[in-house]
Amino acid sequence: MSVSLYGSGQTVIQAVSTNLTGTAALTLQTGQIIHSGVAGTSQYDEVFLYATNRANSGVYLMLQWGAVTSGDSFQVTVPPNDGLTLVSPGLVINSGSILRAYANVANHISVQGYVQRGP
Repeated sequence: MSVSLYGSGQTVIQAVSTNLTGTAALTLQTGQIIHSGVAGTSQYDEVFLYATNRANSGVYLMLQWGAVTSGDSFQVTVPPNDGLTLVSPGLVINSGSILRAYANVANHISVQGYVQRGP
């Protein structure tokens, strides 16, 4: 894990680059761990993630924030062959919650990003 100062907080995640495991359908699955939030509630992690889709059609990316329930998850369609697509614009996670992701097609989505820890 690389740690460097960035603004008033710390950048605390390595550049994540991973091919996500596909699922047959977007049901409530346990995704691949992308990041574990800072413990407690006195600090928070702002998560910035970008996805790249190497398929010839759109791929659904499911992001799971903290738990594997529909209320804690959201789906993003990543367009094909379109470079980096912002999928998490600084969304907040803390209390040791885990951010997971999975896609509906295997080996076409790569996720890169960083986390800004504050305050």
